[in-house]
Amino acid sequence: MDPEALCQELSETATTRTRRSLHVIHDVCRDQKNSGATDFSYATIGRLSKKRGGIGERSIYNPTASGKIYRQQIDAWARHATTSIKKKPQQRIVDDWSILNAIDKSSVRAEVSILLSRLSKLEGQISEFRRAANEDRVILLGASPGAGSLNLLSEDERSALRRAISPAFLSQQNWICDESNDIRTLRGARVLPREYVVAIQKILGEPDGRGRSTAKRIAEGKSL
Repeated sequence: MDPEALCQELSETATTRTRRSLHVIHDVCRDQKNSGATDFSYATIGRLSKKRGGIGERSIYNPTASGKIYRQQIDAWARHATTSIKKKPQQRIVDDWSILNAIDKSSVRAEVSILLSRLSKLEGQISEFRRAANEDRVILLGASPGAGSLNLLSEDERSALRRAISPAFLSQQNWICDESNDIRTLRGARVLPREYVVAIQKILGEPDGRGRSTAKRIAEGKSL
């Protein structure tokens, strides 16, 4: 039954004192519903009613005729508030790639497919960045365009790679770096090909952009 109609019906047979307390409860419940609150427990309504000069929780629980009236009114408002709340439409979870099935034009479908691929790649890179940040790793942004994965090295690892092609290290091994960037012994035997130095430079994101060979830089005693 509608709470308003129920309140009028219950008031007709209630005593003056019970009627006054019933109307306080009725007003409290109406305010609860209008405010969007969903708590219509006897304890909460009793507490709010008492603040307005009405009866408290104990009177609502009393196994008397008046206690039953109070509980009926509160229960009516609780049901009314529940049925009045509109359920939010459940969001439909759609797989991104399933969108392609709804596209008839092949050219548009191909474009969307490319965009989804790029989105997937970016999401993967973002995940890598987050993991690297949580692990205090150094994120290298100097990788060549189109690199398939992120190069993630600690500073100690970067230092170790720099030392592997440093003038001091090559000198300790009695090696030299020739004009073609091959690493050779003092007698000219090739120890490592030029790709060794170039690969390390790319990993570190520190290629020699000035166009000079690694050999000349080593000869000048400069680090790579």
